[in-house]
Amino acid sequence: MINDRGGLAVATLIFFVFALFASIFVCRKHGFGRNSGWVFMLTFSLIRIAGSIAEIVAVNQPSVSSITAATVLASSGFSTLLMAQIGLLQRINEGIPSDKGRIPPRVFRIMVLALIAAIALGISGGVYQSDSSPQSQGQGQTYTHAAAGLYAAVFGIMELETLFTAKNIRWMIPGDRKLLFAIGAAFPFFVARLVYTELVAFQVDPAIFNTVNGSVVVMAFMSSLEEYVVVALFLAAGFVTPVLHRSELLQGKYMNDQEEARKVEPDHEMQPPQTEQATGSVTRY
Repeated sequence: MINDRGGLAVATLIFFVFALFASIFVCRKHGFGRNSGWVFMLTFSLIRIAGSIAEIVAVNQPSVSSITAATVLASSGFSTLLMAQIGLLQRINEGIPSDKGRIPPRVFRIMVLALIAAIALGISGGVYQSDSSPQSQGQGQTYTHAAAGLYAAVFGIMELETLFTAKNIRWMIPGDRKLLFAIGAAFPFFVARLVYTELVAFQVDPAIFNTVNGSVVVMAFMSSLEEYVVVALFLAAGFVTPVLHRSELLQGKYMNDQEEARKVEPDHEMQPPQTEQATGSVTRY
């Protein structure tokens, strides 16, 4: 029989089945490269689909393996959503001229590596905490706390990068500004989702903040809803954002309109109308 937790899992399953097909379409449009961001939306959708199925199984046929699978998949998904935003930020920065202070690609690679480490710690923590041994559970909590700390650190750095990128909005490829607006709109939902992750990881109130037997209402409004909105924003941005061709980017085809205007305007301002002298020749200033 499906209870409230199972009902939320069914709703999540339905949403991410649609998100999976939308992610495939967007990835086919923009490419499956990690620096485009949308490939992580595809991965995130698959994780949430698998997690929902595991949650439904755990509700109807509870066992250590099914509960562990549901817990591990629930804890490993958030990092993939963070990777999606990192990928979008990297895509935006690729279109900013190098002399305008764009963020180097290695910074994004370091952040992705930190999130991969957080995934490993979160999975290990979930496995250890499912053990009946107090020693294993204590070790699992340590791993979970470390993963939550990495999530918070990466998120803080990521938002600083967003502000730095927004400072160069006039140098962006015009179509990429839609991505920046989507990232900005997703910010409060990311904050709420991160707060929920931290409260669960540090067991502030296990009766409420717990992915296994905590409050379903709190999970729905602090975790699931936030993920739905962020995924919808990023995928919508993928639908309306023009395709960025790497070869044309390297050839300098994507010149920002403002940068081009700044090169042309001074010549027009300093060049007065041509006057014709008595000899019929034209004097140029």
